[in-house]
Amino acid sequence: MEILQLIDGRPSAPKPVIFRFSAEEEGSLYRLADVLQKRGYTICLEKVSPGRWSCSATREIMPEEEPLDILCIRMVHLADKHEAVFDNWETLIEGKKSIG
Repeated sequence: MEILQLIDGRPSAPKPVIFRFSAEEEGSLYRLADVLQKRGYTICLEKVSPGRWSCSATREIMPEEEPLDILCIRMVHLADKHEAVFDNWETLIEGKKSIG
């Protein structure tokens, strides 16, 4: 990814990537979180408002453009399967704010 090369001197190093999901039903996100946790993601669930739940799934990956795009498509399908919504992703760049 060109932006990573401009911002970070180590664009090919693994970085923590956070994928965010939301759902109206707590159970939907618990089922989604179970699948993601079995795939090696660290999970954080929280109630953000009445009737709205949020899930973040974090794992260190190589944020290369094409594989990350494919992974996002897979996250959309996984979220749909569990009656949730894939909201976005972000990664941290050393010494910089998050991007995504």
